[in-house]
Amino acid sequence: MLASEFVNTMAFGMVKGTGKGCTQMSNVYDSEFFLLPRIYCKDGFNISIQVNNGNYCESENGTRTFGLDWKLVEWGFPSEPIDAQKYNAEDDDDTTNSVGGYVEIGLIDGLCEEHGGVDLARTLQECFSKQTEEKSTTTFERKRFSASLIKC
Repeated sequence: MLASEFVNTMAFGMVKGTGKGCTQMSNVYDSEFFLLPRIYCKDGFNISIQVNNGNYCESENGTRTFGLDWKLVEWGFPSEPIDAQKYNAEDDDDTTNSVGGYVEIGLIDGLCEEHGGVDLARTLQECFSKQTEEKSTTTFERKRFSASLIKC
């Protein structure tokens, strides 16, 4: 799977997953904040690719406008240094703590291919394990809050 296919699929799923229906997806995109999971490659390299309406991105429908085919994306915090100029990094000296906006998705496809391609199983595993951790933390915090109310 290419990074572009993953981004296009996940962005659609995130917006569609709100339960508001396909006809209102553009409105949902404009009003809902979502983060795509980090992409993990087969050699362990990983990077965040985002297409939220608050990111530096562009679909076939325009800048920061929902679409099904993302042309330009924002990347962030790769696990190892990348070419700052090629990927339009905000920090030329430390790309691992930087972001880059309006980068052609084809460049991101190439970057991931240099690292063996997208490891879909690991990417999804990392995504679901984070969601499970977040739910566990939230449940624990709710129980702790409830227990503190009982003591009052």
